[in-house]
Amino acid sequence: MNGQFDIFARQPLAEQMQRLMTSVEHASDLPESLKTMVGAWSSGDVDALAKDIPADPTVDAGFAKTMILDRNEAWLPMIEKLLASNEEDLIVVGSGHMVGDGSVVDLLAKAGFTVKRIQ
Repeated sequence: MNGQFDIFARQPLAEQMQRLMTSVEHASDLPESLKTMVGAWSSGDVDALAKDIPADPTVDAGFAKTMILDRNEAWLPMIEKLLASNEEDLIVVGSGHMVGDGSVVDLLAKAGFTVKRIQ
């Protein structure tokens, strides 16, 4: 599986530059944005988190598909294999992978697993 840098590097240079400039333009928003996301996640408000991620100006449709949705799909067989072994495993992903359609949680539920948030 390719790392995040590999995924970015495969995109056209113009997209890489645009994504970089958008990130720089919104860098001052990051502390408040992270505070909101952490608050939503900590309180279990996955609906608020699911709304916050697409509202992030640095997360365009291409980014969401490549960096979140496609990776979730790629991870699913590995996660299913871990679950089938019935051992205790810890899987750590960013919050964007845990909410909304196409999330790891959504894909596992569609695959027949019961997913429960533990606070």
